[in-house]
Amino acid sequence: MTNTTAAAAVAHRTAAPAVQRRPGPEEGLTPYLPPELRQALAFGTRTVTIDPAYGGGVRVEELRAWEPEHPSDELRDMAEAARQSLLVHMQTMPNDRLGFEIGLLLAHRWRNRPDDILPEVQEALIVQWIEDLREFPAWAIMAAIRDWRRHQEWHPTIAGIRRLCEDAVAEDRRTLRLIERLLAA
Repeated sequence: MTNTTAAAAVAHRTAAPAVQRRPGPEEGLTPYLPPELRQALAFGTRTVTIDPAYGGGVRVEELRAWEPEHPSDELRDMAEAARQSLLVHMQTMPNDRLGFEIGLLLAHRWRNRPDDILPEVQEALIVQWIEDLREFPAWAIMAAIRDWRRHQEWHPTIAGIRRLCEDAVAEDRRTLRLIERLLAA
């Protein structure tokens, strides 16, 4: 075996995949990270409180004073690969696509009285929705819209869709913060 082949074999054995498998189109990435990385991040990660303003659901989470030990090179490589995957996974939707999806969602609201709302007002409402949802990745917005269509009886609101988006991305955002702290150690 040549030195180049041996080096490639060692690199192949030590290279850790960023994720175990790819999530579905509307899923978070955290559950698919390598188990070793999830275990390192799970120790002492959060304090959960119940906020009754959100119907008693778990909504407020704070990171504990968590100082990771100096990670091994292998764990650091896994964490960096996972960080890059999370950053890509959390990319936002282009405004034109987001506007189209919001227009479809709002069409449910306007379907009974489409002539009551002027086109200029409809356009202004879509712009407001885009402004308030653009921080979320496409998969989270699509999951929130699908959840609303399937489970809600009332017209969609920006706050309601934002809440669904926040729920969808909460775990990945928390994981990204922990990975960045791990890499800074």
